[in-house]
Amino acid sequence: MMHEIVRRAAPESIVLPINGYDRSLNKCLDKPELFRAISSSINDFFSEIEKGSSVFRFVLVTGVSRFKDQVMSSGHLIDDLSLEPEYASLLGFTEEEIRKYFGANLRDAAASVFKVSAENVTESQVDLIMDSLRRYYGGFCFDREGKVRVYQPWSVMHFLTSGWRCSFSDYWFRQCDISPLPETETRLIEESLMGKEERLSATWKDSTVSLDPGSVPSALSFLTQFGFFSIKSTAEQGFSAGLTNLEMRMDWARILVSGIMKDLDNDRVTAVTRSEEALSRPDASAQDISSHFSDILNVLKHGRIETVEEACRLLILYCTGSGFDMRPCKDGNGRCSGLVCEFHDRLMKIALRCAGKGETAEKKLDEAEEQLMDEQCSGSCSRLKKLRRIAMVFSVPEQGIVLSEDV
Repeated sequence: MMHEIVRRAAPESIVLPINGYDRSLNKCLDKPELFRAISSSINDFFSEIEKGSSVFRFVLVTGVSRFKDQVMSSGHLIDDLSLEPEYASLLGFTEEEIRKYFGANLRDAAASVFKVSAENVTESQVDLIMDSLRRYYGGFCFDREGKVRVYQPWSVMHFLTSGWRCSFSDYWFRQCDISPLPETETRLIEESLMGKEERLSATWKDSTVSLDPGSVPSALSFLTQFGFFSIKSTAEQGFSAGLTNLEMRMDWARILVSGIMKDLDNDRVTAVTRSEEALSRPDASAQDISSHFSDILNVLKHGRIETVEEACRLLILYCTGSGFDMRPCKDGNGRCSGLVCEFHDRLMKIALRCAGKGETAEKKLDEAEEQLMDEQCSGSCSRLKKLRRIAMVFSVPEQGIVLSEDV
């Protein structure tokens, strides 16, 4: 059909927009033979465009994955703008645009979240909503210089236009059509949840999707191009990437946790979900929170927990998948030393120590308290949020949290 159109057309008479050229490919990522067959058909289609290039005035192709020889070997006549800095803000809202064009919606959202009338909303409350938007829906980077960050327009629009029913939900993620992820991609997601972006890097040469199974650069490129990951930092030779924002962190953590818990008996699952309230209540005691954490660890662990990092990985996985913004804290040597949980109006920082055989829990609690007193809390809006510090001790012999105390 394209051959006939090209043959009959006059020079520079056709404007051809192609939206989502790779949509059919994205639905069969776990079926290599079908993927290659569809790739071949796409290649044939673009071969016809190349042969009749003189009849096209303008061709615009959009999609998720960037061009790669194996997918579209005839696409060399089309300029790839995917990472050009001049176009970096084309596919999302900048923070300046949100504040300028959605100012009234931001105030309505603040009124809804903080349960006040629109007339009584303060600028600090608007800043807190903007901070939450940044954490949930910001962080997208389509810029090889890594300077421009934009917000996911679909999620931002749905949040800001929901009036008095504002809810930070996974608006974009839940309408994605996602194939089951291979093991390599799953491992990269877990590393990003643990804040190990320094390990997640690729060269610019590897930033296009490759069909080589199990390739780490290919897996990283796939996750980045789909928007699940985004560029975190850049260098002359390449980039590092990680989960784009809280929407991505929560949904992928939920998927990973569901895979772990699907074979557990209902009583164990019910016990841990029932205790979730402790983390969301501002007035919950340190003991209630530590009891909830012990429930999580007992449900999710496979074998014994021996280190702080192992305990924090399971806590981050479950709590993030349950809708909490939980991230690892690191000590001066880059090792995981605890957790930070961020809410719209408050921060909770938790220092965790492991007490092994022959070590006293009381001494470890003192160490955790010293850590909390020495550290400064960071964050874009931390000055506006009430900070709570909790020290906890995980007993390796008892496989549970045995001491916890507000600092």
